[in-house]
Amino acid sequence: MIKVDTVVRKKWHSGFKRSVSPCILVVHGSAGPNPYKWVAEGDRLGNPRTDMYKKGIALWHYTINTTGETIEMIDPDKWVYHSSAGRADEQTIGVEMEHRDNGTTLFKDAQYLALYELIDFLMSQYPIYEIISHNKMKTRHRGKGKQCPGPGFDWDKVAEHVSEKGYSFQYTAEVISSIGKRAVV
Repeated sequence: MIKVDTVVRKKWHSGFKRSVSPCILVVHGSAGPNPYKWVAEGDRLGNPRTDMYKKGIALWHYTINTTGETIEMIDPDKWVYHSSAGRADEQTIGVEMEHRDNGTTLFKDAQYLALYELIDFLMSQYPIYEIISHNKMKTRHRGKGKQCPGPGFDWDKVAEHVSEKGYSFQYTAEVISSIGKRAVV
């Protein structure tokens, strides 16, 4: 279940109007606990990024915490700068997976289950054809990536879920692409 929380969009930025439908899902891993709270209460917590948030920078659409709770922070019909890809972020939806150590240990099963539910929902609403790591998205548009979501994220599990749903796709390290229509069974 996706919990819609309007605190971030009311407090910082509600997102920019899209001129294209989102078609890429970018997976991030947080650098510490409770990324939703870090953004929502950033001014109170001394978060140095609050000026960026006001400009729609360093925000994302969904947070999945370690218990599997999914929080929609920014309406996916809008876009924000989240993957260091500049205007290419207009085509993306960002998902921040809560992690306590920069993604070096394994993510929780509850998080994968929530991510699968979110993928299924978004693929029913938008023409998503690619699921990609922040690392690969940043490398594609800036030439140099970052360890995100990190080695603790199991891309094979996500590829298996997409396969089980009957979609055709191509899979390379940290990128599930060319996701096609479900096979007729």
